[in-house]
Amino acid sequence: MSGDIEYLDAGFITSVDHRAIQQPVLRKAASRYESKTVDGFSCLYNRPHMYKGNVEVFEPGCFNKTLSSKKRVDFCVDHLDYSLGNTDDNLELVDTKDGLAFRLRIKSEADLNRLNGRNAMSVKYTEDDVEVRKVADCDVRFIKSATLIECSAVFNGAVPKTHLIFRDAETTGRLRDDSVRNFPSDGAFVELQRALKKLDAS
Repeated sequence: MSGDIEYLDAGFITSVDHRAIQQPVLRKAASRYESKTVDGFSCLYNRPHMYKGNVEVFEPGCFNKTLSSKKRVDFCVDHLDYSLGNTDDNLELVDTKDGLAFRLRIKSEADLNRLNGRNAMSVKYTEDDVEVRKVADCDVRFIKSATLIECSAVFNGAVPKTHLIFRDAETTGRLRDDSVRNFPSDGAFVELQRALKKLDAS
């Protein structure tokens, strides 16, 4: 016998000596990634913060126009182009009295790694209605209405005490319920983590 071996695409052997044999069952390899979600407040209302040299405040319900229009909103990292999800797929947004709550279902371990320790949030938006009021001799810009473009995981957000926290997807309830019951204590926990990191760095 000489020459190269040739492989023919003949499929599985179905019988031997005219007797049928059991076919192999093909299974996908089990993924080691366990489904995670990340949630928290992407923006908090009535919290004065500095942005581009101005004192600004997001008023409750300022993103309602975006939410009611079902306009796509992306979830990014540091406001860069790569999106980890959007409201047409795996991102949920809920307006509450305290702020804009979010929950992102993370699709892969690679996306999980992209977050890389970020525990604050920031929103990207265009202003639709802003009112400037005098508060304690300071001009404060109150954002009454804005179009939300995306929310991003960041290391330091402009609005203080925004947060994100990781959970196993199977342990989450309704986002509206969790934002009332769990998010205040989650935010306090994240603040404690930040304070401890500062102590370690000093």
